[in-house]
Amino acid sequence: MRRRPLHKKEQPVQDGDGGREPPEVLDDDHVRESQFELQPLACHLALIVLCVAAHAYDDSIVKASGGTGIFRSSLTYGGRWKYLTYINFWLQVVYFFLALITDLIPGWRKEIKTRFKQLRDLLFTTAVFPVAVFVCGTFWTLLTIDTKLLIPPGVDMTRVPGLPLLNHLWHSTILLYALIEMLFVFHRYPSNAVAAAFIFI
Repeated sequence: MRRRPLHKKEQPVQDGDGGREPPEVLDDDHVRESQFELQPLACHLALIVLCVAAHAYDDSIVKASGGTGIFRSSLTYGGRWKYLTYINFWLQVVYFFLALITDLIPGWRKEIKTRFKQLRDLLFTTAVFPVAVFVCGTFWTLLTIDTKLLIPPGVDMTRVPGLPLLNHLWHSTILLYALIEMLFVFHRYPSNAVAAAFIFI
Protein backbone atom coordinates (compact mmCIF):
# COMPACT_ATOMS: atom_id res chain seq x y z
CA MET A 1 0.00 0.00 0.00
CA ARG A 2 1.28 3.39 -0.92
CA ARG A 3 1.91 5.58 2.06
CA ARG A 4 0.76 9.21 2.02
CA PRO A 5 3.55 11.74 2.40
CA LEU A 6 3.62 13.69 5.61
CA HIS A 7 2.64 17.33 5.24
CA LYS A 8 5.04 19.84 6.61
CA LYS A 9 3.77 22.16 9.31
CA GLU A 10 2.52 25.40 7.82
CA GLN A 11 4.93 28.20 8.31
CA PRO A 12 3.76 31.78 8.89
CA VAL A 13 3.91 33.95 5.86
CA GLN A 14 6.98 36.13 6.03
CA ASP A 15 7.62 39.46 4.41
CA GLY A 16 10.60 40.22 2.33
CA ASP A 17 12.52 41.46 5.38
CA GLY A 18 12.67 38.02 7.00
CA GLY A 19 9.55 38.29 9.15
CA ARG A 20 10.68 41.34 11.09
CA GLU A 21 8.16 44.04 11.84
CA PRO A 22 8.41 47.06 9.56
CA PRO A 23 10.05 50.11 11.11
CA GLU A 24 7.71 52.55 12.80
CA VAL A 25 6.84 55.51 10.65
CA LEU A 26 6.76 58.76 12.57
CA ASP A 27 3.95 61.11 11.79
CA ASP A 28 4.31 64.85 11.49
CA ASP A 29 3.53 65.45 15.16
CA HIS A 30 6.41 63.21 16.28
CA VAL A 31 8.78 64.90 13.86
CA ARG A 32 7.78 68.36 15.08
CA GLU A 33 8.26 67.33 18.70
CA SER A 34 11.92 66.52 18.04
CA GLN A 35 12.64 69.89 16.50
CA PHE A 36 12.43 73.53 17.45
CA GLU A 37 9.25 75.30 16.43
CA LEU A 38 10.74 77.47 13.73
CA GLN A 39 7.68 79.43 12.64
CA PRO A 40 6.65 80.63 16.14
CA LEU A 41 10.33 81.18 16.95
CA ALA A 42 10.79 83.54 14.00
CA CYS A 43 7.50 85.29 14.80
CA HIS A 44 8.37 85.94 18.45
CA LEU A 45 11.91 87.01 17.66
CA ALA A 46 10.64 89.54 15.12
CA LEU A 47 8.05 90.91 17.54
CA ILE A 48 10.65 91.34 20.27
CA VAL A 49 12.87 93.30 17.87
CA LEU A 50 9.91 95.52 16.91
CA CYS A 51 9.06 96.16 20.58
CA VAL A 52 12.66 97.10 21.39
CA ALA A 53 12.79 99.42 18.37
CA ALA A 54 9.50 101.07 19.41
CA HIS A 55 10.77 101.65 22.94
CA ALA A 56 14.05 103.10 21.65
CA TYR A 57 12.14 105.48 19.37
CA ASP A 58 9.82 106.49 22.21
CA ASP A 59 12.77 107.09 24.52
CA SER A 60 14.44 109.35 21.97
CA ILE A 61 11.24 111.40 21.52
CA VAL A 62 10.72 111.82 25.28
CA LYS A 63 14.32 112.86 25.85
CA ALA A 64 14.12 115.35 22.97
CA SER A 65 11.05 116.95 24.55
CA GLY A 66 12.83 117.45 27.85
CA GLY A 67 9.78 116.20 29.73
CA THR A 68 7.65 119.14 28.62
CA GLY A 69 4.31 119.43 26.87
CA ILE A 70 2.51 116.15 26.38
CA PHE A 71 5.32 114.25 28.11
CA ARG A 72 5.20 116.40 31.26
CA SER A 73 3.31 113.71 33.17
CA SER A 74 6.24 111.32 32.69
CA LEU A 75 8.08 113.19 35.45
CA THR A 76 5.20 113.16 37.96
CA TYR A 77 4.42 110.53 40.60
CA GLY A 78 4.37 107.02 39.18
CA GLY A 79 5.97 108.10 35.95
CA ARG A 80 4.53 106.35 32.93
CA TRP A 81 3.61 103.25 34.91
CA LYS A 82 0.29 104.85 35.85
CA TYR A 83 -0.84 104.45 32.24
CA LEU A 84 -2.36 101.17 31.06
CA THR A 85 -0.73 101.77 27.67
CA TYR A 86 2.74 101.58 29.20
CA ILE A 87 1.84 98.56 31.34
CA ASN A 88 0.42 96.79 28.29
CA PHE A 89 3.61 97.41 26.31
CA TRP A 90 5.82 95.74 28.91
CA LEU A 91 3.26 92.98 29.37
CA GLN A 92 3.68 92.15 25.70
CA VAL A 93 7.47 92.30 25.96
CA VAL A 94 7.45 89.86 28.88
CA TYR A 95 5.04 87.60 27.03
CA PHE A 96 7.09 87.50 23.82
CA PHE A 97 10.23 86.62 25.79
CA LEU A 98 8.33 83.83 27.54
CA ALA A 99 7.02 82.60 24.20
CA LEU A 100 10.53 82.71 22.72
CA ILE A 101 11.89 80.60 25.59
CA THR A 102 9.05 78.14 25.02
CA ASP A 103 9.95 77.87 21.34
CA LEU A 104 13.60 77.18 22.18
CA ILE A 105 12.80 74.24 24.46
CA PRO A 106 13.36 71.09 22.36
CA GLY A 107 10.43 68.76 21.77
CA TRP A 108 12.00 65.84 23.62
CA ARG A 109 11.72 67.84 26.86
CA LYS A 110 8.01 67.30 26.56
CA GLU A 111 6.99 67.82 30.19
CA ILE A 112 8.86 71.12 30.57
CA LYS A 113 7.70 72.38 27.18
CA THR A 114 4.08 71.53 28.00
CA ARG A 115 4.21 73.53 31.24
CA PHE A 116 5.72 76.54 29.46
CA LYS A 117 3.06 76.32 26.76
CA GLN A 118 0.32 76.25 29.38
CA LEU A 119 1.74 79.35 31.04
CA ARG A 120 2.18 81.07 27.66
CA ASP A 121 -1.38 80.31 26.58
CA LEU A 122 -2.81 81.36 29.94
CA LEU A 123 -1.00 84.70 29.83
CA PHE A 124 -1.99 85.40 26.24
CA THR A 125 -5.67 84.51 26.53
CA THR A 126 -6.32 86.20 29.89
CA ALA A 127 -4.09 89.29 29.76
CA VAL A 128 -2.11 90.05 26.61
CA PHE A 129 -4.87 89.88 24.01
CA PRO A 130 -7.75 91.37 26.07
CA VAL A 131 -5.65 94.30 27.32
CA ALA A 132 -4.32 95.04 23.82
CA VAL A 133 -7.87 95.13 22.44
CA PHE A 134 -9.04 97.37 25.29
CA VAL A 135 -6.14 99.84 25.04
CA CYS A 136 -6.33 100.12 21.26
CA GLY A 137 -10.11 100.43 21.13
CA THR A 138 -10.42 102.86 24.04
CA PHE A 139 -7.62 105.20 22.93
CA TRP A 140 -8.78 105.66 19.35
CA THR A 141 -12.43 105.93 20.38
CA LEU A 142 -11.70 108.70 22.88
CA LEU A 143 -9.34 110.44 20.47
CA THR A 144 -12.03 110.42 17.80
CA ILE A 145 -14.67 111.82 20.17
CA ASP A 146 -12.53 114.60 21.66
CA THR A 147 -8.75 114.95 21.64
CA LYS A 148 -8.90 116.95 24.89
CA LEU A 149 -9.84 113.75 26.70
CA LEU A 150 -6.30 112.47 26.08
CA ILE A 151 -4.16 115.40 24.95
CA PRO A 152 -3.51 118.32 27.35
CA PRO A 153 -5.10 121.64 26.29
CA GLY A 154 -2.84 123.84 24.24
CA VAL A 155 -0.79 120.95 22.81
CA ASP A 156 -0.89 120.68 19.02
CA MET A 157 -0.38 117.02 18.11
CA THR A 158 0.80 117.93 14.62
CA ARG A 159 3.66 120.02 16.02
CA VAL A 160 5.04 117.43 18.43
CA PRO A 161 7.91 115.70 16.58
CA GLY A 162 7.22 112.00 16.08
CA LEU A 163 3.93 112.01 17.98
CA PRO A 164 1.70 110.58 15.19
CA LEU A 165 4.03 107.61 14.69
CA LEU A 166 4.43 107.25 18.44
CA ASN A 167 0.68 107.05 18.90
CA HIS A 168 0.51 104.14 16.45
CA LEU A 169 3.47 102.39 18.08
CA TRP A 170 1.77 102.51 21.49
CA HIS A 171 -1.88 102.13 20.53
CA SER A 172 -2.15 100.42 17.13
CA THR A 173 0.73 97.98 16.76
CA ILE A 174 -0.09 96.35 20.11
CA LEU A 175 -3.27 94.91 18.60
CA LEU A 176 -1.46 94.06 15.37
CA TYR A 177 1.15 92.08 17.32
CA ALA A 178 -1.59 90.19 19.18
CA LEU A 179 -3.31 89.32 15.90
CA ILE A 180 -0.02 88.13 14.38
CA GLU A 181 0.47 85.95 17.46
CA MET A 182 -2.99 84.41 16.96
CA LEU A 183 -2.27 83.80 13.27
CA PHE A 184 1.10 82.07 13.60
CA VAL A 185 0.91 80.39 17.01
CA PHE A 186 -1.62 77.80 18.14
CA HIS A 187 -3.05 78.42 21.62
CA ARG A 188 -5.06 76.16 23.88
CA TYR A 189 -7.58 78.11 25.90
CA PRO A 190 -7.58 77.39 29.65
CA SER A 191 -10.73 76.42 31.50
CA ASN A 192 -12.99 79.21 32.72
CA ALA A 193 -12.11 78.48 36.36
CA VAL A 194 -8.36 78.70 35.75
CA ALA A 195 -8.71 81.84 33.64
CA ALA A 196 -10.91 83.55 36.24
CA ALA A 197 -8.53 82.64 39.07
CA PHE A 198 -5.56 84.02 37.13
CA ILE A 199 -7.37 87.30 36.36
CA PHE A 200 -8.33 87.85 40.00
CA ILE A 201 -4.79 87.10 41.17
